[in-house]
Amino acid sequence: MQDKTALNNRFNKMSKKDSITKASLLVVEDEETISEMLQLNLELEDYEVTVANTGPMALKMIKNEYFDLVILDIMLPDMDGFAVCQLLRRRKNLTPVIILSALDSPEEKVKGLQCGADDYLGKPFLFEELLARIQAQLRRADFDRGSHEVRLKPACRISVDVTSLGFRGAGKALEGAEGFAALPGHVFTRALYSGSYQTSSPGRFDLLVPPGDYAVYVAAGGHESVYRYVHVESGRREYRLAVDLPVRVTPDRLAGKPAPGLRQIKGWKNGGAVKVADLRGKVVLLDFWGYWCGPCIGAMPNLMKLHDKYKDRGLVIVAVHDDSVASIEEMDGKLVEARKFWGGRDLPFLVALDGGGQTRVRGGGQYVAGATTAAYLVPYFPTTVLVGRDGKVVKQVSVQGEEDYQALDKLLESMVDPAK
Repeated sequence: MQDKTALNNRFNKMSKKDSITKASLLVVEDEETISEMLQLNLELEDYEVTVANTGPMALKMIKNEYFDLVILDIMLPDMDGFAVCQLLRRRKNLTPVIILSALDSPEEKVKGLQCGADDYLGKPFLFEELLARIQAQLRRADFDRGSHEVRLKPACRISVDVTSLGFRGAGKALEGAEGFAALPGHVFTRALYSGSYQTSSPGRFDLLVPPGDYAVYVAAGGHESVYRYVHVESGRREYRLAVDLPVRVTPDRLAGKPAPGLRQIKGWKNGGAVKVADLRGKVVLLDFWGYWCGPCIGAMPNLMKLHDKYKDRGLVIVAVHDDSVASIEEMDGKLVEARKFWGGRDLPFLVALDGGGQTRVRGGGQYVAGATTAAYLVPYFPTTVLVGRDGKVVKQVSVQGEEDYQALDKLLESMVDPAK
């Protein structure tokens, strides 16, 4: 049985967007340079990536969390990858496993496949080839999921009543609530049971499931999505689940209001400490990010281009890193691989390291790492906030894609000083 606390903690920290669209990968690798390279590049491909550096750690994580696929090294401390794979299969865990190892003789590959691995790739390797193999395994898992759907006979109706935790709508039934039930650790049942059986009552949906342990995903417009753990006993026909959803807050709630101060900042890079009040008369972009966030790393080149273009025309960019590292020096050490992606360039604008630890976002139910991050109602990473010359928040913007970049470039051109 999955650990209830660990399961709820894992799924509650995922946003609605991430939990549905991103496949979750576990990289089991003890060499830090390789694991960080894999994590960075896979996150840039829009995968959710977790890293374990020992066999026992990997087994514990797989037991308590959900992964679509495991990338497994062989030469690990404490327990080698062959043993990890064998234990997974003995436990009837069907999560696809790709072995990625410097041991690439024919004999080692045969041994790995006999231990239960689904694929085997030797080091050194081309990332493009690894990516293609991951995609192939995930496609195969989706096909297997379909074949299993035919055999499972729903036995219990889970009725989920969804209400709001919002200040104005507390206790109100939420129209359009939806969800699905997943069996963590079994890739073919990721979203096997969906809430398509709507009832006549507002704020309720039904799921028909056989006996087992489930993570039930619940969502509704304008609110944070959550997972709830349930156990359906054999022979049970009805299960009632009441869920209160926190209201989703975003920086757009601050639009037209004075920009919050930069609170509990514990480190600065590329300049000394500044206050928001010091930046009046300037156009300011506050980019909330983390070294661990692939999309954050991917968006930095666009921020660099905006900095280069407008730094002498009244634009100030402050990259606010979340409170996931202890110091600027530690943050810099985590960005070695990222700088390669940036063409060898370092961040050219002001960087602030947020402090204050886990802080609840005012008006919402989520917690974020950092007092400034919470003050700006940051819902996910990266989040970029535009502040006008009057010191008031304009709106939340994006620099992640080319269309977003062009739109923001056009907006900034209308706000900064004229070109000389």
